[in-house]
Amino acid sequence: MANQSDDSRLEKIDQKLRVLVVLAACQAGVTGLMFVYLVLENFIPSNSTLLLFLIGLCVFMYLFRSRIPRWFGNLSRFIFANLLEMRKSDSVKD
Repeated sequence: MANQSDDSRLEKIDQKLRVLVVLAACQAGVTGLMFVYLVLENFIPSNSTLLLFLIGLCVFMYLFRSRIPRWFGNLSRFIFANLLEMRKSDSVKD
């Protein structure tokens, strides 16, 4: 019985770590786009923030067009399935 409890705790920790890794990857992507914009701003005299964002978004959607629906589905299932469970496990004090 204790082994199942430990396994479920490890599983929840693993899921939370996966969310943190995804958030870190998104943050790295945004930081990279900001760096590219700052470098390009020195070479392109016009204000092209929106254009650069749209180009980056189009490239991202084209490269990951088959994976985006699966990512969205997995993320929404993870959030809605485990939201209450995480609240319960966080509120339990040992």
